[in-house]
Amino acid sequence: MYIDNRDEYFALREYLKVLSPDKLDKVKLWSSSESLFEYFKIENDYARSLQRQVPLPRGGNLVIEQTEALVSIDVNTGPKVHGKDQGKIILETNLDACHEIAKQLRLRDVGGLIIIDFIDMETDEDREAVYQEFRKAIRRDKAPISPAPISQFGLMEVTRKRVRVNLMTEKTECCPVCNGSGRIATLESTLGMIDRWLARAHTKARLREVTLVVSAPVVDVLCKDLNRMFNYLEYKHNIKISLVEDESAHVNQFWMYDKNNEDITDLYNFA
Repeated sequence: MYIDNRDEYFALREYLKVLSPDKLDKVKLWSSSESLFEYFKIENDYARSLQRQVPLPRGGNLVIEQTEALVSIDVNTGPKVHGKDQGKIILETNLDACHEIAKQLRLRDVGGLIIIDFIDMETDEDREAVYQEFRKAIRRDKAPISPAPISQFGLMEVTRKRVRVNLMTEKTECCPVCNGSGRIATLESTLGMIDRWLARAHTKARLREVTLVVSAPVVDVLCKDLNRMFNYLEYKHNIKISLVEDESAHVNQFWMYDKNNEDITDLYNFA
């Protein structure tokens, strides 16, 4: 064990002198000018453990998607997969994927149901070879993990017990723009949501005046052609609208405020 902080190093040695003296020689003080994480290439692995796409040694990649119900892992080949060696390249990529997947499961501490979509293989022998390689790759995993044989569709079901907090949950938070979906509404969809929000607010509360806060692209559309769409919204819903541009807002975001400057966006949302 290497420690790059002198105070922590000596504190741990004092602790081990009482608890486990035989392990004192396993603790080393890191004194190099090079970062400990850089030297052991931990930074690279840490960065990959938070990425959606993880490269494979021979040009392929993994795409890891984490949802509430399960984790899906898609194995993809590189751009050059054709000709007589196609079957060989696919098998090699799947074999590489076995070891990287096993590593990512440990690093991320993924738990629950995991579905691995390997690249389609032509023979049962290749599928069995990949299955056995994956079984070898997970031997280092201390968490209980059970893989099922690859199906005829190239899918492997794996169950793994989580032993600590999931890395994605611990080190990341839900995106405030897309709310974790990974997609945001288009400009046209946002305009439609504003239109329907005004309709609902007028019907339910008979609002006569609101302040609408939106992104610059939405303002541009509303004020295009001598405010044609802006005037249309005011006329259609019989509501006086004060338009405010927020430079930090994204195209799918908008907020509504009443005449007392209170946020009433959620009162008439559709979610």
